[in-house]
Amino acid sequence: MALALDLADLTGMTGAGLHMANLGGLWQAVVAGLAGVRVRAGVLSVDPRLPGAWEGLHLRFRCLGRTVRLDITHDRTEISADAPLAVALSGQSPRTVTGTATLRAAG
Repeated sequence: MALALDLADLTGMTGAGLHMANLGGLWQAVVAGLAGVRVRAGVLSVDPRLPGAWEGLHLRFRCLGRTVRLDITHDRTEISADAPLAVALSGQSPRTVTGTATLRAAG
């Protein structure tokens, strides 16, 4: 329902403006919930939980002073950063990513 509030104009008020707090909450749900993004002790932690029907999720955001891009599928996570960035995937030990790296969850 939150997603449809403005997209489907559920309240008939979208013409008067968007519900920015609602959109911010949706963004947080996608980034923190589905992509599992957290920052701990200067390390970007990613622990994705994609719905089974989704093929993937693609996000771009700023984190720790860097531009980060995540391309997540069920079997891999590709991360790009415009400067060196410590990244931990699904509880693994952090590694430094510069440019683009493909990470796979321990199986």
